[in-house]
Amino acid sequence: MRSFAVRVELPQEYLAGIGAICFEWSLIERGLQLITYGLLKIGPKHGRVAVRSPRATDQMTMIRQLMELENLTTTLDLKLFSATLGRLEKMRDLVAHCIWLKGNADEYLMQDLSGNWRPNPIEPAVSKRIKPQAIPIKPENLKQVADLIRAAQKGVDQIAAELGAQRRALLDKSQRQPGMDHQLDDQNPGIS
Repeated sequence: MRSFAVRVELPQEYLAGIGAICFEWSLIERGLQLITYGLLKIGPKHGRVAVRSPRATDQMTMIRQLMELENLTTTLDLKLFSATLGRLEKMRDLVAHCIWLKGNADEYLMQDLSGNWRPNPIEPAVSKRIKPQAIPIKPENLKQVADLIRAAQKGVDQIAAELGAQRRALLDKSQRQPGMDHQLDDQNPGIS
């Protein structure tokens, strides 16, 4: 097994890539939170206390179930989108929490300690905590991940817009029918 030196400093382009990934992911998390709060008909203060910060796939399951309760739909395939978010979140977590190593010359590696892998394809899988995996990474790889997360934000925006349109249509319909309770989403700007 080859050993690498742990990095306590990284070149600026790596730092920029890591920062972009973390920043873009925070926007995804915020968008999913606002959608959830809107479906629950609560504001962000109550939502932060009641909902906390579930993983993206758990948040998407919650959103799908709340939509089903309200008979709301979206044109986006939510199961597929949830799986995409799960993969992106895993990449973000790895970049944000890994140990950075220095390889040869200008080579930088991320040390992945979660899960299992096969360092030798003919041997059984081993825990990465026992035999860590070192993944070579370049600044352009980090940029690609940030771009993928940014593209996924369009899906979050689409869900919010489609749910907002449906809720406004329901509100308009209930306002035309006297005596109907039409408290929909006064507190949450993320959906209305």
